[in-house]
Amino acid sequence: MPTAIVFAAHGSPPLDFPKKELSEFFSLHDKQNRTTEETTRFKALESKMLNHFRNEQNDPYFFATYDIAKNLERKTEMKVFVGFNEFCKPTISEAIDKAVESGNNVILIVTPMLTRGGSHAEKDIPEIIDKCQNKYLNVTFTYVWPFNPVYIAEFLHQQIKESIQGR
Repeated sequence: MPTAIVFAAHGSPPLDFPKKELSEFFSLHDKQNRTTEETTRFKALESKMLNHFRNEQNDPYFFATYDIAKNLERKTEMKVFVGFNEFCKPTISEAIDKAVESGNNVILIVTPMLTRGGSHAEKDIPEIIDKCQNKYLNVTFTYVWPFNPVYIAEFLHQQIKESIQGR
């Protein structure tokens, strides 16, 4: 069965996004009951942010995410599609669509969000997967999360050892 990985990252606003619009975006983002006009404005700002030109200077997170994805692809020998939860394109749903359209009928979704308790890893990403499962009935989706805390500690321990040895 053709299998692919969707790397579901968080996303980050570009550093050079206009500050006034960024402030307005977050004000509307956090508002519970937006008016129709506020919702329209929020969607316009969100679209502008999603489509903002990105480079390594204005969005190092975006490029670091793709660097991890390339290394994951090399390590697993599976095609990796990157998707972002917010602020960047492609979205996680778009990445899943692309993975399915590429002929994969098993999709593994993994996130760099390591710890339990975060709303994106625990709520948002599973909701996106559920919607995609309803869209693609003949595709098997597996969310490779939560992570074993022992493995996370081992990873961090290795990073600490390398840092100490590099002094």
